[in-house]
Amino acid sequence: MSADFEEYQAGRFASTADTPLGHRLWAFITEDKIIYAMEVASDLGQPAVAGIEEALLDKFGKDVLPDRIKQMIGHMVRQAMEREGFVVDQSDVKMNSVPFSKGTRYRRPDWYPVHVFRSTLDARDLCFTDTRAGEKLPAPPAGAKWRYWTSFSTTLRGAVAFGISPRDVRTEVKKHGYARGRLERMLRAAS
Repeated sequence: MSADFEEYQAGRFASTADTPLGHRLWAFITEDKIIYAMEVASDLGQPAVAGIEEALLDKFGKDVLPDRIKQMIGHMVRQAMEREGFVVDQSDVKMNSVPFSKGTRYRRPDWYPVHVFRSTLDARDLCFTDTRAGEKLPAPPAGAKWRYWTSFSTTLRGAVAFGISPRDVRTEVKKHGYARGRLERMLRAAS
């Protein structure tokens, strides 16, 4: 359900927002399915507008292409995301898309990065920790070393990419400084 236009604090966009297009954009951005799409984009580490650019173009076409309108959309998105409990993670994230060349990435306040290391002997043998330096890692298996691989912050990415419960991993990391895991094969060749 869309939020009332009166909830939007237009500020420097007051004259642009107080138009039929401005009212329609606020109603669109605050629709449940659009909020959900922006949350998923954020969970995947992308700017929130990356989740809605196709729907935005489908609904509004070239009306959303002027720079001032795109800036107002970003302003509206920020207020909509903050209403959902998100905070700014990084501004001016480059995007290769139309209509946006840059967007703001949001995160939930309780997220924190988890760094992933792999064994040099078995790439499926993983160790998770809260520091990139890896000083809290356990001794590697005999003849192996831990090599930094990647990091993630979101529950969705942890569950999908690594097949883990990020909450359980974070609990282990807080308790022991690391958590061990195994990256299982997601797809198997047909037999």
